[in-house]
This record gives sequence, C-alpha cells and structure tokens, in this order.
Amino acid sequence: DLNIGRAAHGCGHYKNDYDQTILLVVSGWDENGNILTSTEIYNFGAGASSWYETDPYPIGVSWPIGITIDNTLIMTGGYEYNIDENEYGPIDDTYIWNPYTESWEGPGHMGAPRQGQGLSLVKKDSVYPYCRAYPEEDNKKAISNKQEPSNDPTKIEN
Repeated sequence: DLNIGRAAHGCGHYKNDYDQTILLVVSGWDENGNILTSTEIYNFGAGASSWYETDPYPIGVSWPIGITIDNTLIMTGGYEYNIDENEYGPIDDTYIWNPYTESWEGPGHMGAPRQGQGLSLVKKDSVYPYCRAYPEEDNKKAISNKQEPSNDPTKIEN
C-alpha cells in the first residue's frame, strides 16, 4: 500500500541500472480532499515490500499524466489550485524524474495547459504529414515524394 492514500494522482515507471522496474506516483488528493505534493517509489523488480517517499513533486496538482520515453519518466500537465487567484485550472508544466538524485527537474512547458490528457508514443513518420497546419498541397507532395512537409507554408517542394 502507498504511504499516503491518494486519488487523481500521476503515475509512471522506469527501469533502474539493474533492469528492475521502478513504479512512481506523484501528487493527487488525500482522503480529505487536500492536494498532495509527495512522490512515492516502489522497486517492483526487487520484490520490495513497501513504497517509500522521496523528493516531493514541485507543485500540488491533480491528474498529472506520466509517460516514459527512452527510459526517461516525464510528468505532464495537471490541474492546479492557484491560492492567489482562488481558482483551479489546467497547467502546461512538465517535469523530468532524475532517478540518480531521486528528484524532479524542470519545469518545461507544453504548447497548451492540459490535465488528464492521453499520451502515447507513435512513430513520427506515420502521423507527421497529417499533423501540419500547412497547405494541403504541401502535405500531399511530401507524402508522394516521401519527404518531410516544408516548415515554410509558402513553399511547395518539387
């Protein structure tokens, strides 16, 4: 069991240097509805018997979403309570977990605030031509010539 029961928390995993799976949870709400900043870790690969607390998450949020890319755990977005403004809202923050120092690095920022979003790894080549805001002719030509679409919306390559 977690040391602090929580809901609406972020979670993720990565492998340590011994190829053991490490589980990690951050933030969320406790049973009384208070926002948490704690980070807890469980070494699943070592058959650990308990979770332990480590470096707290830099901000208290609900619904941050984690993704592991090349064994790097990244937490993204969430829903933050702004005490100064007395309101809740989604955020665009991203934080990277450093497994060697057991601490968070960041923040980085997404293009827009998000909470509870879905994340998935896909091959760039399979979606890139369809995710552009450039003229349709540019995309069609790039696909037929197996080229990357131009970053210049006024330029159509032959």
